[in-house]
Amino acid sequence: MNWVDYWNGKPTIYVSARHQQAHDAVVAACIAPFVVDASGCVLDFGCGDATRAHLVAERCSKLLLWDAAPSVRQRLSERYAGHGKITVLSPDGLAGIEAGSIDLITVISVLQYLQPSELSELLTNCQRMLSPRGALIIGDVIPPDVGMVHDAWALLSFAGREGFLPAAVTGLIKTAFSDYRTIRSKLQLKTYSQSEIVQLLSSHGYAARRLDRNLGHNQRRMAFEARLPGAGSGGAVGDRLKR
Repeated sequence: MNWVDYWNGKPTIYVSARHQQAHDAVVAACIAPFVVDASGCVLDFGCGDATRAHLVAERCSKLLLWDAAPSVRQRLSERYAGHGKITVLSPDGLAGIEAGSIDLITVISVLQYLQPSELSELLTNCQRMLSPRGALIIGDVIPPDVGMVHDAWALLSFAGREGFLPAAVTGLIKTAFSDYRTIRSKLQLKTYSQSEIVQLLSSHGYAARRLDRNLGHNQRRMAFEARLPGAGSGGAVGDRLKR
């Protein structure tokens, strides 16, 4: 089994429907401030079920959703069938995107599942797709010193705020004996320091900076903004995440 197989099956990472709804709402709310042009096109790479994608679509002219897992793409296609602004891309749909046509690319909670060669290919593709003033936003990057215990505490804190604490406690117990723990131990989640991410982005032609807040509930993880040379800082947008 690999990570795509895991997400294509019945993942146990969400402890309840409320957990997934709250997670997706937080991610959508974090992405929204970066959509600064109502006429722009946004690509959410590795979007997962994206049950709140319509909230992002309200702020742009077109939202493209892409995920590697076939079952996820099927659910996305059913959920957003007929939505005028949302398009679910096929597995090879990224190759058909016109160069320089995307104003914002978001990659949230994805890097930990990619092999180095896959990440390098992604960064190269994003460079091709981004418009001259476009931005690549990478979120939920796991530092080397953050492990499952830190993730568990972050989940419990999030669950307490969002009203699914009993389910979170039960879910953590189940996770300890689930295939998620087994596959995480076998495949290992990729971790990166801040300097490693900035250097990696720089080596692929981006000017990058770490954002003040992660795009997600776990603030021990990191988020980054990357732009092509001469694209501008976008600092005003990043500043909105300091709240």
